[in-house]
Amino acid sequence: MREAIKVGLGFRIVPDYLAIDSPLKRTTYRFGLEYQQTPYYLNQTNINDIGINFGASFPVNQLSLVNLAVKVGQRGTTDNGLIQENYVNFTFGFSLNDNSWFYKRVFE
Repeated sequence: MREAIKVGLGFRIVPDYLAIDSPLKRTTYRFGLEYQQTPYYLNQTNINDIGINFGASFPVNQLSLVNLAVKVGQRGTTDNGLIQENYVNFTFGFSLNDNSWFYKRVFE
């Protein structure tokens, strides 16, 4: 086993955060690159993992989001009798928020 190193670079963009009438303009789009030198060392060869990420967060209401992401990557090498794998990883998630906790209740 050796030291592991992971380096990532990415960015995100929101076309128009204040566009209340168009959810697609308020959607957050993400893109990233990732390189990882895993701690595995076989047959005098480092096992590396490299990938590209795409994602989006779609607004459901003013605070909640539906998150989608895809990572396409490659791990390993065919050098020195080793194997290499190509993979696709899908992620689906929710971010549910409620701002009603912060409203002061008024009773008549």
